[in-house]
Amino acid sequence: MANETACASAVELMRARAGIYRMFASLYFKELTIDQMRSLADSDLSCFGGLDPAIAEGVRDVTSAVRHTHEVAREDLATDYAHTFLSAGSTKNEKRACPFESVFTSDQGLFMQEARDEVYRLMLAEHVEPDARLHVPEDHISFECEFMAVLGERAAEALMAGDGREAVRLLGAQRRFHAEHLENWMDAFCDAVLACCRTRFYGGVAKMTRSFVRLDVELMDECDDLLCRAA
Repeated sequence: MANETACASAVELMRARAGIYRMFASLYFKELTIDQMRSLADSDLSCFGGLDPAIAEGVRDVTSAVRHTHEVAREDLATDYAHTFLSAGSTKNEKRACPFESVFTSDQGLFMQEARDEVYRLMLAEHVEPDARLHVPEDHISFECEFMAVLGERAAEALMAGDGREAVRLLGAQRRFHAEHLENWMDAFCDAVLACCRTRFYGGVAKMTRSFVRLDVELMDECDDLLCRAA
């Protein structure tokens, strides 16, 4: 019974983590649609906020910003997205939150550097690849979050199928990717978002992202413990 309980808890935690990463992937990929705003407004993010006080602060900012789901509000968020992440209207002395790992980890702050090549290699190793038709480098924050979500879902599926060894392998792959391709630039990226965003929404998303990426180290430790007990 204890093994079954630990297994069920591990599956639940891995799926919950995957869902959060997928939410971030969606929020950072492009401007919000009205439907996305309505979905966020209707969502109960209180459990997510309960994970950490800084996450709770971000949740309050996000939910407040999407309370009024009309076209003017959507346009305001779209304008802020372009300003913050796409450098729209930037001046020489302003820094934007360019959503690519290479920009924050390469010496010259350029696109398509070593981080992109390494992320692409790791994705291919797990048979995961962003749609090439998008023409977006693989070290975009959305793709990195989506990759974490895919690995988490696959780990949960492996455990449900009785393949504990594969679940452990996938969690290890998550842990390495998290350390080498999320933790290493997320603080600087979220600082940049907070420095230049003009809406509470993207400020809130940055607060949530920073805090969850930090917290996920503990959550992966918990997953490891549950997998050991489920074995």
